[in-house]
Amino acid sequence: MKTTIDNKLMELLQKQWSSKDMVNHCYKKTEYIQHDGKYIAIGDKKPSITKTLWFDDEYDIPNSNEQLFIDTNMRTNAPKPMESTSYHGDPLIIIAEYCNDRTQGELCGITYDTLDRYPGAIVVSESLLNTINSVKAEMAVKYEKRLRSYWKRYNKNVSCRGYWANR
Repeated sequence: MKTTIDNKLMELLQKQWSSKDMVNHCYKKTEYIQHDGKYIAIGDKKPSITKTLWFDDEYDIPNSNEQLFIDTNMRTNAPKPMESTSYHGDPLIIIAEYCNDRTQGELCGITYDTLDRYPGAIVVSESLLNTINSVKAEMAVKYEKRLRSYWKRYNKNVSCRGYWANR
C-alpha cells in the first residue's frame, strides 16, 4: 500500500514540477498524508536543528546541555499540532499547495483563511484534524529521537550565546 501511495505522490510531483531535482526535493522534504484522493502537505519530514541557543545577556547564560538543547529545539522547530478547526473565526481549510497548480488540486496544503479567498477550498473536519495531529505527533517523536542522536554525536557543535536584548 505504501509503495502505491509513494508512486502516486511521485507522479503528482512530476506533473507539478518539470525539474527532477525539485521533484526529489519535495518528495524527501515534505510529509504528506493522503485523504480523499488528495495528498496534503503537513510539514517538514526533517525540521532544522538549531545549534546556537541564544539568551538575554543581562542574565547568566547557561552552559549547553542535552536537555536544554532538546527543549529549545522542540519548542522552536518541532512539528506542532493544529489547535482547532478554526482560528480567529477563519476555518482550517485544504487548498492547492502551489499557486500554479498543475495537479487539479491533488497536491494540497492546509491554512486558516476564509473560504471566499480560495475557490474550491475544503473545510477540515474534526476527524481529519485528529489524523493530521496524530501524524504530527509521530513526526515530533522522530524529531526528538533525531535530536538525541545529534547531541550524542555533535554536542561539541552546540553553543549558548548572549544577545543584546534591550539595547
